[in-house]
Parts: sequence; structure tokens; C-alpha cells
Amino acid sequence: MDATQLLSDIRVLTPNGKLVSGANAYLYVARRVWWLTPFWALFSLPGLNWLLHRGYRWFARNRYCISGACRLSPER
Repeated sequence: MDATQLLSDIRVLTPNGKLVSGANAYLYVARRVWWLTPFWALFSLPGLNWLLHRGYRWFARNRYCISGACRLSPER
């Protein structure tokens, strides 16, 4: 995997070697941290799961535009 792909999404490497990325990485971590379990339960519901994935994609595409202080340009 090249550097551009590595920086395009958040990734979690599980203990059994599985690679989880994007919004699923947040859900994976939320399932394993006791105080984030309500977040996992809520966003595992079908309609809200779609919303989480859609929101993550939007944020990932626009992460360089969110902060006016950040002068980095996106790698495309």
C-alpha cells in the first residue's frame, strides 16, 4: 500500500491481523472500549450506520477544508 492510500483513511490492525478502515474502524474501537459501547450500539443500527459511513466519507473528503488554519492541500 502506498503512502497516499495509507493517509486516505483511518485504519486499525486487529490482533488477528484483519485490517479495518474508515467508519468501521471507529465502530471497531467503540465496541471494545466500555464507555463507547452506547456509541457502537447506536451507530450499528441500519439507518444510523448509513449516516455514520456517509458522514465519515464527507469528513475524509473535506478534512483539509475543515480548519481555516490548516494550509495543507489534499493529495489526489
